[in-house]
Amino acid sequence: MIKIKKNINLKTFLQQHDLSFPCNGNGTCGNCKIKVIKGYLPINSYDKKFFTQDELNEGYRLACQHTTTEDIDIELIHSSKEAEIEGITQDDIKKTSYKMVTIRSNEIEASSVLDQMMNESGKKVKITSKLLRETSQLIKENKELNLIVFDDEIIHVTNANTTYGIAIDIGTTTVVISLIDVLTGELIDVFKTLNAQKKYGADVISRILHANLNGVESLKAEIIQDIEKGIHHLIMNHHIHSKDIIKMIISGNNAMTHFLLGLSVKTLGEKPYKPLYTETLTLHTKEIFEKLSIECEIDIIANFSGFVGGDIVSGLLTTDIDKSDDIYLFIDLGTNGEIVIGNKNRLLASSMATGPAFEGGNISCGVGSINGAIDRITYQEGKFLCHTIGHKKPIGICGSGLIDLIRELKQNQMIDLTGKMKSNTKEIIVYDKLSITQKDIREFQLAKSAIRSGIEILIDEYHCSVDDIKTVYLSGGFGSHLNIQNVIEIGILPKALASKIVISGNTSLKGAVDYLLNKIDNRVNRLQNNVRTINLADNIRFNDQFVNNIMFE
Repeated sequence: MIKIKKNINLKTFLQQHDLSFPCNGNGTCGNCKIKVIKGYLPINSYDKKFFTQDELNEGYRLACQHTTTEDIDIELIHSSKEAEIEGITQDDIKKTSYKMVTIRSNEIEASSVLDQMMNESGKKVKITSKLLRETSQLIKENKELNLIVFDDEIIHVTNANTTYGIAIDIGTTTVVISLIDVLTGELIDVFKTLNAQKKYGADVISRILHANLNGVESLKAEIIQDIEKGIHHLIMNHHIHSKDIIKMIISGNNAMTHFLLGLSVKTLGEKPYKPLYTETLTLHTKEIFEKLSIECEIDIIANFSGFVGGDIVSGLLTTDIDKSDDIYLFIDLGTNGEIVIGNKNRLLASSMATGPAFEGGNISCGVGSINGAIDRITYQEGKFLCHTIGHKKPIGICGSGLIDLIRELKQNQMIDLTGKMKSNTKEIIVYDKLSITQKDIREFQLAKSAIRSGIEILIDEYHCSVDDIKTVYLSGGFGSHLNIQNVIEIGILPKALASKIVISGNTSLKGAVDYLLNKIDNRVNRLQNNVRTINLADNIRFNDQFVNNIMFE
């Protein structure tokens, strides 16, 4: 229960309590539902839109549209910070290029550290003056030296037996942080949380608008706090000393990384939609994370263009698209859908504003992939059968569940091919008080049509056909929850691609881990040199296709 004084704007107040405002407080998504336990809030038109009369009588209101007229006590209808999305497994980590060479301090008396390293490794290595000073201190203490070598360079000197790296995926909806033993490639643990910036809007555009109007500092503070909290959780849980974290890699779309660095996003919010940087950035932890005791380098992975960011570059590293003559199609189903098509010789990339529907945003009962989210739905004998993440009581429907639901509505003729509900119903009950509305279906159709139209235009621009495509990598937080057959049946992807689809999970994180463990800058450079990005917003054929693809097949 939360106590709130008179004359308090609920949106501003509840943002401090991590309540999500996916539509940025415009009263259109219905996600900021509260219940007044003590006191009274007058009923307005927005409340009537989202609640029945019985619910209104019980005190249910839409928080973003209210300022208190008296002291009240409220409770949040549902709020969860922890995300249960597909991240990464040990099977996703193939190799590591880190090596450790052990030298006893008394062995260095007759030769230099570099000479000794040449004797041990059989090749010439480099070392910085900073690491030489650390080596000198360990020699003075008569301790055993463990020299960590990466790409023929000594990058760390320690007397510990293990060293670690951290790979981070900053998504619009979720933040995922993985802790890796860099010497063995062992995945130690993964921390997952919903991006606290969600209170400023579920999609990238809403957050850019907020930053351009109010400054970037609040968005920067939220993401830094999320990451610091996650890293602290990992190192404390596994009793790791901060000095044994030797490298961090960050992957994310351009808006997220600009927010992290406190950079203006003005150029991302207006034509020609240019980021302030495209190359991989190398910084020190203290330049971003003042509260972390870790001191190491951070690489923020390069990007292609304003809305084809480092998360897509990172994701492509998990494929063979830059190594093969065969044509591949890479699709990221997120709040800002990105598509890349091509091979080692030539790549085309673009993005389209799908909106957050695929991740549960702007849907009246939508939630992210959290515990209690309905992730699978079937319709049997006149009722919906629902499966939830974590086997918890249903609190909403996430993206994969929404895809299943739309398919069942279409299959059982509860909606027609235009998406219109039959029998003039205003909503269809899925479970208890969870329902889908006509507006929800329209929101989904916009996202579906954007992705499908983008695929068709890029295939056409590449001058190939669906038959020429060898593999389709479907990236996103759906993971094993996504039913490919349903994706095809409702027209998100062309039927001819059905047998070629590989569900790839969180490729942004997987690529960041590969970047952490191996020297693959040359692959990133090759991707950047071979790519051409196109702006579908200015493409007349895209607009025509978009109208055609609104319909269900």
